Amino acid sequence: MSIDMYLSDSEMQAESVARRCDSRIDGYHSLQRAISDFYFNSADLSGKTYDSAKEYFMTVLYPLSECGILLAEAVKEAVNKFPEEYKARVDTCDWKESELVETIDRLDNQIRMLYDIRDNIDFYLMPEFARYSLLSINEEQIELYEEMKSAFLEKLDSLREFNAFSPSIFSEIEILESSISQGLSQVKESWNRSSGTFIMPKDLSWRTVVTNKIKEKEEAYHKSKIKELEKYNIYAMPYEDPKTKEVKIMWFIDKDGVRIFDEELQDYVEKYGKNFVGMYEIVGWEKIYELDLAARRKGDGKNYLTDGQLPSGWEKWGQAGGFADSIYWYSSKSGLLDLALIAGLSYAASKSQTKAGTGVNVANVMDDVNGIPIGENAVNHLKNVEGVGKKGISGGHNSDAFFESLDEIGGQVVSEKTNPIYQGIKEVKYEVPKKGIDGKSLVPPEYKTIKEPKTIYDTNIISDEQMYQWGQEAMKNGKISGANGEYIDGVASNGLKFRGYIRDGKITNFYPIF
Repeated sequence: MSIDMYLSDSEMQAESVARRCDSRIDGYHSLQRAISDFYFNSADLSGKTYDSAKEYFMTVLYPLSECGILLAEAVKEAVNKFPEEYKARVDTCDWKESELVETIDRLDNQIRMLYDIRDNIDFYLMPEFARYSLLSINEEQIELYEEMKSAFLEKLDSLREFNAFSPSIFSEIEILESSISQGLSQVKESWNRSSGTFIMPKDLSWRTVVTNKIKEKEEAYHKSKIKELEKYNIYAMPYEDPKTKEVKIMWFIDKDGVRIFDEELQDYVEKYGKNFVGMYEIVGWEKIYELDLAARRKGDGKNYLTDGQLPSGWEKWGQAGGFADSIYWYSSKSGLLDLALIAGLSYAASKSQTKAGTGVNVANVMDDVNGIPIGENAVNHLKNVEGVGKKGISGGHNSDAFFESLDEIGGQVVSEKTNPIYQGIKEVKYEVPKKGIDGKSLVPPEYKTIKEPKTIYDTNIISDEQMYQWGQEAMKNGKISGANGEYIDGVASNGLKFRGYIRDGKITNFYPIF
């Protein structure tokens, strides 16, 4: 069968498929909003049917919708990439393998005929000048046809190489189709009519593919943005809003004194800039004032500040070299360090103080949750015991670490409750020895039951790394709660619930809950 490429048809098909994919993505987002609303905002709907439905929808249907979005995005990307790769690797016009082969065969025949003619020229008697002229013409014709043959052979090779390469463009689609097919097959067997509840599938391995793909896409996105930003200077100017008294940050992207007005990059910096290490410089108003004044003096219309960022009266006073009406901006100079700290900036992380690779900043940004970064100690809190106090054992949700600590202090388990859905996760009620005035355990021993039970996970079933990854996912879609906004509750892609604690603008720790 001939390999035929009709470029214009492929490009039109890409446009049509892309529109359908966008429509599907919108539909999946609507489904996700409905599932989230049902899960988080329907406390009045209770009972075994509703409870099982909530867990099932969040554990199975929500990840399936994520897989659907990934699949639609992959299809859209592939159908757009196919003609673009063809143009880059082969040509900007249509080609058919059968026609190329036929053309090359004709050229071969022409070349063979020209070689026969050359032999005849050498064989027949004729004046030397005539022989020389005919041989020269013959040689030029042979070279011309050889060049044409070489060009067509190159197109044929490129077309065949592209044909061999093109399946790789669609390889991700096959992986996601397999995952979504597995998930959908489980949906058919999810309802238990006799019990009136949804049955949780035992094998949810397909969700791991979804989770990993989401993480890969996020990482690639952040890497591309940070790589692009590394080409510029980034200025962070903390200031106190004169109306609200709130400390804010004004971000500037700069290249050799010229401000870069890129809406997408600007939005990215404003969202994630505080997470950067070694990328921004903390500056006061005087620095931005000088840059804007220099830009305005050039008179090319490329001002540093936009009208919306100008303090009142800037047009009148700024051009003359004074800025009486914007004195509140300049007054920030003496308190720049305090303003920076209040705003969440770090001099230690600034460009002048430290250097960091792209990977470090990608990791920092991916740890950002609802604008709240996950603290460095979150991993340690999950894995290791951090101490024992009046409220019991702190940290150590790893079962090995928890039981080792419980043995060391002479505590004992009161009861254990196994999570009915997630194997390897338990909720443990425990008690610890009471202590006397001297701080030592009473003899004979007396015990007090710790009010808050401990949720632990078995590392023979769930690794520390996997549990932390699920926790990150849960924090990313979490909702802040508590009288003072000290908690954040979320759900991982596998449906497992987590609670995190917010202290000093960071999520200091998180752990699974029932």
